[in-house]
Formats: sequence, structure tokens, C-alpha cells
Amino acid sequence: MPVDMGTVLTDDTILSVIDPTPLSTFLRNTGIGTDRTLFVTIASKSYIEPMINFKIALDKWNLGGNYVVLCLDIECAQAAESSNIIAFDGYFMSGKESKGDWHFPIARIKVPSRNFSSDHSSPQIST
Repeated sequence: MPVDMGTVLTDDTILSVIDPTPLSTFLRNTGIGTDRTLFVTIASKSYIEPMINFKIALDKWNLGGNYVVLCLDIECAQAAESSNIIAFDGYFMSGKESKGDWHFPIARIKVPSRNFSSDHSSPQIST
């Protein structure tokens, strides 16, 4: 989804700009089928330079069109667009969405805080 590089998005406007299309539909609509191997990266503004460097490396072997980035913020989406990288923006989270939640917001994925104790072992099976 093209984003105007001059547009400044706030918590109030960001959700109205995001396309709620599922990732699978986005990939099909972008012309990416199941007939090729994809290189997929999750990125945010702190990962822009490596994201662009990876695209440049893939372009050397004509594989840049197989690179898809799952952007977590608008800065990533803007950098991807300006670098001709296919970017999916369906994981953005506004500040309003995360308020009052004990989870740390990471895209629209909820993860427990580091202090949250959880036993991830498998339950015992009685025989």
C-alpha cells in the first residue's frame, strides 16, 4: 500500500490508513504465488538499513522481487516503498490499541512481559 512520504501519521490516523487485507491475500494481489521461494523479514525503523542492504544483495541475483517485508511501523513501510521492496503493513499497532494492556505490543501480536512466569513444558500424560 503506497504511503505518501510527506504524510505524518498519528495514533488517531494510522488505523484508517492501514489496509486490513490478510497477508495471504496481499501476496496474491501483489502477484506472488506459490511457484517461487520467498525471502521474508520482519522489520521496523531500527532495521531499515539492513532491510535495504538485503534487497540490494538479492537484486544481484535477480531475486529482489521475492523479498517481502512485514513492516511493524510506518517508517519501515516508507523506506520499503522508496527502495522498491514489497512491504506488508497489516501488523501496525497504534498507541491507543496498546493502552491498558499488560502485554507488550509487538505489531498486533501480544507477548507476556519478561516478569510473567509461565511454564511452557508439556503436561504429564498418565497411562
